[in-house]
Amino acid sequence: MARWLVGAALIALGVALLWVLPVLAPSEIRARGVESRGQVQMKDSVPGAGGDLTYTVTFIFPDTMGRNHMVTRPVYDVGLWERLEVGSEVKVRYLPEDPEAASFQGAEGMGPRRGRAASFAGWSALIAGAAVCWLAFRAAEAKARAKAPPPGRGPIVSRR
Repeated sequence: MARWLVGAALIALGVALLWVLPVLAPSEIRARGVESRGQVQMKDSVPGAGGDLTYTVTFIFPDTMGRNHMVTRPVYDVGLWERLEVGSEVKVRYLPEDPEAASFQGAEGMGPRRGRAASFAGWSALIAGAAVCWLAFRAAEAKARAKAPPPGRGPIVSRR
C-alpha cells in the first residue's frame, strides 16, 4: 500500500511541476511585459560545446516610444525555429524599463522562472512515480500468486 501512495504522490508532483507551475510562476517578461509586434530578421544555429546546436532568432520590434530594438533569443523548440521565416511577424513582449529584455512565445525568457529545472524535475517525478507504481503492481501480483494453490493440486475427488 505504501508503494502505491509513494507512486501516486510522485505522479501528482510531476503533474504539478509540468502543468501547474508554469501558470503560477510566469517569467518576468510574461508577467509584466508590454506587447508589441516584431519581425524576424535572422535565424541561426550555432554548435555548442557538446556538439549540440543552439538555435537563435533575431527580431526587431518598436517600443511604445516608436524606437526599434533588435534582440536575439535562443529558441529551444526546433520545430518552432524551423517554422519561423525571416520577415515573418511575431508577438513580442518586453519590459518597458529595459526593452532589450524582450522575447516571444517559445523563445528563452517567456517560459516560467526556472522552467527547465522544473521540467526536468517534473518528468523525473512522473517517471519515478510510474516505476514505483509498476513495482507495487508486481509485488501485489507476486503476493496473490503466493496465496493461490498451485495449479492441478486441488482436493482429491474420487471418481468411480
